[in-house]
Amino acid sequence: MRRVLTITAATAALATPAVAADRFTGYYNRECGTRHVCDLRIEQTEPTTWKVVWEPFIYRGDGRPVCRKEFEVRIGGPAGVFVDGIAHRRLGGRLVGIVDRGMGRLEVRAEGQGCRRIAMGGTYDAVGD
Repeated sequence: MRRVLTITAATAALATPAVAADRFTGYYNRECGTRHVCDLRIEQTEPTTWKVVWEPFIYRGDGRPVCRKEFEVRIGGPAGVFVDGIAHRRLGGRLVGIVDRGMGRLEVRAEGQGCRRIAMGGTYDAVGD
């Protein structure tokens, strides 16, 4: 029994730093205009890469997204320059960046609109616990 407990504790200790280093994974949303709410779901795919799904919905609508953008963001910079704390990519020729603001908040900075005159950029709050 003691051996099982030791192995479990060692495994938990190894897993904890990876979880703590992941600043972006989660489910977030925000009001994006007077008629829409925007959902942002992010999951880590590699140590410095995240899959992002952005969907705006009509506030109190039918529950179907108005549009959907799926893309990956990565921490880093041009020509191997490492930029810590900002995950980014070009989406449709325009730059999108995600910054961890702490306390369950992310800031999305986006050049231009997300879709149908709905802005992707803004501060998103974590949903749930």
